[in-house]
Amino acid sequence: ALYAPQSAILTEIFNRKYRFTASNFSYQVASLIGGALVPSVLRLTNYPVVVVILPYVIITLVSVILIKETKGREV
Repeated sequence: ALYAPQSAILTEIFNRKYRFTASNFSYQVASLIGGALVPSVLRLTNYPVVVVILPYVIITLVSVILIKETKGREV
């Protein structure tokens, strides 16, 4: 459910010269943080899942709000 909007956003926010490298790097770092950090924190602490996931949700919402519109701009 996230791949289509995520790839569209990443394609539009990076310069054409660095687009593939930057979008791939962003995707891989996000996978590493989400795929390794959260399970580790949950395993090592007794925090509920919602407490660990909530910062990710807040960061995502703030990031989406701060992304500039690319309509009418050469991408």
